[in-house]
Amino acid sequence: ATGGFRPGELIIVAARPSMGKTALAQAIVQHVSFACGKMAAWFSLEMPAIEVAERMLSSLAWVPLHFMRSGTNTPGQQVKVTEASERMANARFEIADDASQRVADIARTSRQLKRRKGLDVVVIDYLQLVVCENPKASRVEQLDELSRGIKKMAQDFGIIVVVVSSLNDTGENQGAPKLRNLRGSRPLGFDANKVFMLANDGEEFDGDDPPAYRDVAMIASKNRGGAKNAKVRMRFHGPTYSFEPVTDEPEQSWGPQKRGREDAGA
Repeated sequence: ATGGFRPGELIIVAARPSMGKTALAQAIVQHVSFACGKMAAWFSLEMPAIEVAERMLSSLAWVPLHFMRSGTNTPGQQVKVTEASERMANARFEIADDASQRVADIARTSRQLKRRKGLDVVVIDYLQLVVCENPKASRVEQLDELSRGIKKMAQDFGIIVVVVSSLNDTGENQGAPKLRNLRGSRPLGFDANKVFMLANDGEEFDGDDPPAYRDVAMIASKNRGGAKNAKVRMRFHGPTYSFEPVTDEPEQSWGPQKRGREDAGA
């Protein structure tokens, strides 16, 4: 449905708060590094590297992060955490958490990784925190500069760049977000090859107190090389920052019943 990702492309992942946009970007890194054996770099401008690593470990082990931090894992959960730690130690990815990164800084680090390790995918979390070269410019002009710089980096290095983005606070809290809701939508919408929006696909919830499991839809608001408005239904498990596919055939799904609800704290 998405048409896949290709080197040189700029991919935007956007959503309202608590919808799992960072977790989805994390899932992309895990797929690239663990399933495909490719090299990925995560530029975290919001969270320290240790928190990114903890969330990834929680997702891989399918053990809620609050259990890991409090030391209340069951023996079975601890085995899963140990196994996931070993997988992470052997995976090809790096995390950079300098909160004052400019596009030039990200490009320089990416160039070095490309030369030393063969970089394939870069994730930037998130766009609105990237430092602009011209702080006196308007916000739209700043985002235009950032968007063009990141797109050029993807093309010059022949890598996939996934950028997490917030949405405009327009008061449109109901229904699926539109491309126009993307913060700085004009430059971002123009430069991006694909824009994926996460939307609630079930009952509405209080953003400050989301349920452990909730159905979400990933909607392709822009999708060069793929079907526009394609919709992928998923289930997001907040305690482990994990996504599961939702299918019409329950027995074909690798849902919580097959991963163990007791281990996930559900």
